[in-house]
Amino acid sequence: MRSTPEGGLAGQVERKREVVADRWPDSMSNTAGSSAAGRSRIRSPATGSQVPAGPPEGEPSDGVFDYEVTDSRTSATYNDDSCGEQYSASGEYHVLTIRAQNVGSTPAYPPSDSWEGVYAYSENGTQYSTEDNICAFADETNPGNSTEYELVFDVPENTELTVIDLSAESAPEVAVVEVP
Repeated sequence: MRSTPEGGLAGQVERKREVVADRWPDSMSNTAGSSAAGRSRIRSPATGSQVPAGPPEGEPSDGVFDYEVTDSRTSATYNDDSCGEQYSASGEYHVLTIRAQNVGSTPAYPPSDSWEGVYAYSENGTQYSTEDNICAFADETNPGNSTEYELVFDVPENTELTVIDLSAESAPEVAVVEVP
């Protein structure tokens, strides 16, 4: 049986919940003007609920990795070579190639799906999760080394993604990276 460090699976789940809570502490609040992760919120005229006024702002480093989006493309389908499957988008796929350089002092895995805290945003602040059926993963990366991997988002057609935010498991911060 494989052991999981630092509190086992339950500890990992709790840390992920904390990352999400840190990003969206007011997500269920109706308090106008609240903010999270460098974002202001406005009241939606349609629903009266709080919505972000725009995408998050921040630096392209989470303290463990420095990130860069090196390629961005759209497609109606995605060929998942890792798992030997082909997928069709409900809207259109945005496929982002990410370069992650480990700037920490221990080996680490860059985040590769929304369970690990990876989200993309449009200009108006609408948040999108990664496509969950795709075998998304990134290699463990030693300090000073880099790895490249893809993140895939299924979004409505003609949606322009402006930034992604992501955070490695042991990262003290959330990185915000511009999408070219």
